[in-house]
Amino acid sequence: MRGDEVVHGFAGYFTCTLYKDVVMSTLPHDHSEGMFSWFPAFLPLRLPCLVAEGSEVELDVWRRSEAQRKMWYEWAANVHSSPLQQQLLPLQNLDGTSYSVSL
Repeated sequence: MRGDEVVHGFAGYFTCTLYKDVVMSTLPHDHSEGMFSWFPAFLPLRLPCLVAEGSEVELDVWRRSEAQRKMWYEWAANVHSSPLQQQLLPLQNLDGTSYSVSL
């Protein structure tokens, strides 16, 4: 990071080469035309977090489902300020309470 920053969430994009020159991408500058089944993701934090310069942020994401009824993601971030100091942020979207997809 370049100085202390306030983190509001995490953006997720992907790009992959399927075969030779067949590429799929959700990157804003390289988005695949006509692709409608894959989208960028934004995983928000319920409360913004101040992250000090030089810190590392680790993000864990779990895909969860409930008996063929719904699917959702849960995530948690861990801020490492030093090898001995870390801040574990609360689990987000527990049990799909903020967002889920019906199956």
